[in-house]
Amino acid sequence: MTAPSNTPPPQYAPAEDDFRTPVPESSPPPKTDRLHRLWRGRTEDPAWARPALFALLAAAALLYLWGLSASGYANSFYSAAVQAGSESWKAFFFGSLDSSNAITVDKPPASLWPMEVSVRLFGLGSWQILVPEALMGVASVGLLYTTVKRRFGAAAGLLAGGILMVTPVAAMMFRFNNPDAMLELLMVAAIYFVLRALEDGRTKWLLWAGAVFGLAFLTKTLQAEGITYEKFRNQVRDNFIEQALRGKNVSAEIMISPHKIERYYQSHQDQFKLEDQIKLRMIVLNTWSFNLVLTVVEPSPSNQPPPGVGWTI
Repeated sequence: MTAPSNTPPPQYAPAEDDFRTPVPESSPPPKTDRLHRLWRGRTEDPAWARPALFALLAAAALLYLWGLSASGYANSFYSAAVQAGSESWKAFFFGSLDSSNAITVDKPPASLWPMEVSVRLFGLGSWQILVPEALMGVASVGLLYTTVKRRFGAAAGLLAGGILMVTPVAAMMFRFNNPDAMLELLMVAAIYFVLRALEDGRTKWLLWAGAVFGLAFLTKTLQAEGITYEKFRNQVRDNFIEQALRGKNVSAEIMISPHKIERYYQSHQDQFKLEDQIKLRMIVLNTWSFNLVLTVVEPSPSNQPPPGVGWTI
């Protein structure tokens, strides 16, 4: 039997890598974390705010999309323009009623573009024309919620979005292909941009608000006036020409001689004749130990003031 050895075990120099602090590898956050943040929303918001918003948007989508094809092609006037815009880029940009660009619709083409893009991608059909309108309705509800929530809180935002969603005229126009769906979305977006500009004072929000307000205003103003975009453009051009001609002609006639003034006065004396007038004045009567101020009617020049009373003018 061998006796245990008292020799210490050999010592090995530690490797250089043993002294290095392990560096954790950077990796993207797990998908579960992103989904949780999407579902939870911002930490300062109530826990129920984001799920309630999703429920509101789902209800709006169900309301606006259910039985959407019952309207067929809806307004055939705009459906024809959508078909033309899906076949011709010139008709797309100018809002032509036919692909040969013989005549345009009575409004700017912006409200037709979402429907025309849909028809280009998915073909011509009732759903392809009307689904973009319904989606703009859902976007209007969500954007209104966001706008109101920034100033008044999540509960007020949900109330505002819910009221817009169930308003009968809103439910009708978001299921039809008239320009009102685009108009509603642009007006809500303009209010959102103005609110952001008031919060941080940045110019870009005002520029965005002006852009969407101008597009929305132009869309419905021409309809209210009963004129086409082409006629409106011609009116603006004629106004510029008229103003230029007025400025050129007035400069030659700006100097009027005294002879012309005298002649005009002699032939229009009736316009410069003044009839008898009654004027109100103030008089002061010194009575006892105080001053009494009265408002009286001044008589005509032919009448005389009563004795002992002096008129103060």
